[in-house]
Amino acid sequence: MPPLNYINRYTESLQFWLPMYATGQTSVYYYPRLRGNLYRHSIIVVPGCCVQYAAAVATGSTSDITMFSTDPKLVSAYEKQFHEHLSLCRPALFVHRDTKDAYPCYRDFFTRQGETAQLINSLALCSMPRALLERYVRETEDTMWSSTFRLYLDDLPNFESKLKQVPFIDMCRLFTAEEIRRGRVPVGSSSQDYYGQHWYTPETYCLHLSNILRLMDTYENYTFLPVYEKEYPDYDLFTNEDSLALIVRTAKPLMTLEIRRQPMVVAFREHLLRKADTIGCGGIYRERVRMELRALIQELDN
Repeated sequence: MPPLNYINRYTESLQFWLPMYATGQTSVYYYPRLRGNLYRHSIIVVPGCCVQYAAAVATGSTSDITMFSTDPKLVSAYEKQFHEHLSLCRPALFVHRDTKDAYPCYRDFFTRQGETAQLINSLALCSMPRALLERYVRETEDTMWSSTFRLYLDDLPNFESKLKQVPFIDMCRLFTAEEIRRGRVPVGSSSQDYYGQHWYTPETYCLHLSNILRLMDTYENYTFLPVYEKEYPDYDLFTNEDSLALIVRTAKPLMTLEIRRQPMVVAFREHLLRKADTIGCGGIYRERVRMELRALIQELDN
């Protein structure tokens, strides 16, 4: 993986890399120290078959070349060199294709005390009222969803405790009253294709919005920002300044990317903080969000 040169390098290219990660056959590594002044230094090896090698200096040398070979000895030599490079690198991210395998990294994320920012294509489960989470735990037959609701239910005391100490920016998509009344607004995800999926009713959506208002009134550190986009990405993004970011693919196949490489975490976090600044935080913006939530509750009640 190349070094970080621009904040949006990973956020903009993420949608193109997700299908590759979704195969479960891709491992991503990075070199933890400063690299040489090379613009391109690539080794692509198909063991026992072929190799492609390229190197170019940053200043743009006229001697830059790309070499391709099927010579068995050359392929073997570059395969050895590839593994020598790899031995100096560290994993940049871990891909969890099974939701149960991802639970430990979620628990780890919950326990971190730094500032949190998240961008989700539906209302976040962390802001759901206790009574509603308990209801879904009781009524859910699918083990994946039941475990997910239980995970957030168990974390509620810790979540509100952290709100007393550190900022929490919660950016979520708000659905319209018409979409909610049609009964096609999913709970806990923006995808409508999952087995065992729950759906919001006007009543349950109002309960969730009312709890968000309670959190805003109770904790100055809690910031809720509604997001309106022409096109929504097929992933949710969670970041914590304590060196951990999670990317959850919401389209099939469902998967979680666990990112612990510090520069990548910083880049994703900065991406979310800049987005929050663009939407507007604090002061008049905070009161405007309250008014918007109350208006949607009133429209659904009517």
